[in-house]
Amino acid sequence: MKDLRAFFSGGLVALLSLAMTSGLASQANAQGKRQDRRSQSRVRSIASQRAPRLLYVWDSTIPSSTKETRSLLRFARTRRISTIAIEASPIGYGGYGDRDALRDYARFVEAAHAQRIQVFALGGYSWFTVSPDAGVPGQPTSWLEGWSLYESIAGSGLFDGVVDDSQPHETSFVKGDGTSGNYFWDSTPDAAADYLQWLQGLDERLGDDLPFYLVTPVWFDSDERLTELYLDGESVPHALSDYVARIADLVIVSAYRDRADRILGESRGELDTGRCLLGVETQDRGPELASTTFYEEGLLRMEWELFVVERRLRGESNFEGFAIHHYESYRELRRGGRRNRR
Repeated sequence: MKDLRAFFSGGLVALLSLAMTSGLASQANAQGKRQDRRSQSRVRSIASQRAPRLLYVWDSTIPSSTKETRSLLRFARTRRISTIAIEASPIGYGGYGDRDALRDYARFVEAAHAQRIQVFALGGYSWFTVSPDAGVPGQPTSWLEGWSLYESIAGSGLFDGVVDDSQPHETSFVKGDGTSGNYFWDSTPDAAADYLQWLQGLDERLGDDLPFYLVTPVWFDSDERLTELYLDGESVPHALSDYVARIADLVIVSAYRDRADRILGESRGELDTGRCLLGVETQDRGPELASTTFYEEGLLRMEWELFVVERRLRGESNFEGFAIHHYESYRELRRGGRRNRR
């Protein structure tokens, strides 16, 4: 009840009332527009009371468009986004010779900084986590390419930090007999050691001055295949989550659930281990994965659930806020959710 009263005191009663009545056909069009403006204002007011938020932006064409840059930054302000993590491969692969990319991203970062928004370089590919000597059939690349990519990004001097979203468990391949394999699950101890070496090498190349955030799933500390690993010369086993938390400055844990209690339950281990942003999903994942996203619930429900999470984590030093995946789906998220809810 305490959480509920606190949220209502911020104006949610009026906001929910608007959401419940917005579909009445008898309302005049002009009145509906006024209500929509008031609804937007109240959502902004509620969001302003929240913990810091990082927004994933996977579209690397935005910095080259003044119109799209302005649209993104305008949206970020309305949602009180404190950090934009934008896909930065044009800088990484173009190197210092790609003057157009350097110019576009420099302008983007300058415009974001003018709005007091930090900009992190976002990247990641599952095969970056694998040794070039792993011997996986058809292996497309390795950590050598990934390290080079991030070295160029760091060397540009444009960004406030780096977010790596390389997921080692997505290393699927086709074996010589035509069957499917997965390097991470078929060779877990070796793959986990590769992953740790990838992160250590990346951290060394980024240096001490550039913050390094790492995206991880919630089950790095709960899957029984990952809870007792002997890595990095340790004589006592640890969960994979413990090893990676030693390297990254902050972990973005993908606590992709649509209820506060489940977000809290899934991320408890990571919060006990080190600094965390709690990741939430806004994309349409289909009926079978509906519980992992706020796509069906809509914006108002998401704001309420995140409010509850923040209230319950108040005072916990390792809680750093939320990471929202991702810009396009978050921008299109309906306020009242879908009618065909489960």
